[in-house]
Amino acid sequence: MHVKIVVHKSEQGGYWAEVPAIPRCASEAQSVEEVLTQVRVEIEKSLSTAPIELCTHGEEIVDLVM
Repeated sequence: MHVKIVVHKSEQGGYWAEVPAIPRCASEAQSVEEVLTQVRVEIEKSLSTAPIELCTHGEEIVDLVM
């Protein structure tokens, strides 16, 4: 899976990152490496808790493990 992450330098020091494709998915840390690690965790949390719409026309729901 490829996800675009925008990393910003914070005015207070450190960095913050956001994921434009996932609303409210962001993180902040003191280094770029830390912020990328933390935003990855936030992406995984966001995707694992995303609501699933119920199927109404006989569609099948399949869990995809990545």
